[in-house]
Amino acid sequence: MSMERSKLVDKNAYLKWYDLAREEVNDENLIPKRSKEEIFGLISRENWLLFCNNNEDKEIATQKADPNVFFDVLSKEGNLTGMGRLGLTFNNLGAYEKFKTIMRGVNKELKEKITKELLNLKYPWKMKVDRKIKQYNYAQTPEYEEEGVWDTKQINEEIIDTILEIAKKIREQGIENRERKRDETGNPKKFYTETPTINLMEADFKLNEEEFKDRISEIFKILSLCLNVKTDVEVNKIIRNKSKELAKKKEILSRLNEELVKDKKMVGVISQITEEKITEKEERKKSLEEEILRLEKEISE
Repeated sequence: MSMERSKLVDKNAYLKWYDLAREEVNDENLIPKRSKEEIFGLISRENWLLFCNNNEDKEIATQKADPNVFFDVLSKEGNLTGMGRLGLTFNNLGAYEKFKTIMRGVNKELKEKITKELLNLKYPWKMKVDRKIKQYNYAQTPEYEEEGVWDTKQINEEIIDTILEIAKKIREQGIENRERKRDETGNPKKFYTETPTINLMEADFKLNEEEFKDRISEIFKILSLCLNVKTDVEVNKIIRNKSKELAKKKEILSRLNEELVKDKKMVGVISQITEEKITEKEERKKSLEEEILRLEKEISE
């Protein structure tokens, strides 16, 4: 979303594509039927259209902690270029936190489904991290600075880690820069935000009905998966259960370690205690240690 835009002369250019998307997705909650005026209300000052769920408007959709799909009929100096842009964006701090929840910890199964779909998309898409800057107030049009781009067909753990590291760095630097500006101006309430925007999918493409419908199908399939992320209540319940499991396994490991110390002293003294039995217990110990490390990682993430 960092490419320079100019406003369309006629917003009617979006009406056809909204209706095509609605027909293709065929889900009244994801893309409900809307009047021309309602569709116009979904078009931002930056000239992109936001697909909002049923009973939502652009303001609600941009502030809630969920990803959104945006569509941009690309223009230059008010004239259509014959190109379009689609993107699946995590465009506020709440959505950024949801992205972390999807890609880490208890949502492992969901993450694997999403990454599998991304690896097998028909069309080329990019993943991107931008630095979103607002200098003066919440209502202003933000500035975007591109911080990293990757091909969705190359997504792996290393790329996910890199995206999260960059996003975290942007967040931390944004807080530091806000405090610095407040110190410089002597105004402890001076407005300034600098936050990460993560586009899990983004593509510019030649705008024709066939490719548009195919891409709409692909991007809304991924959006639907992202919206199925476990809630905070569900996550907390899972973490509590995993914590209980972790404590139990640590207790078992502690007893096993005590047994091993005693058994090693009694090899050759008691006939039932053999090197083979000790080897079996050491293998159980190793397996338990690996399970404990996995649980600790899942809980911390």
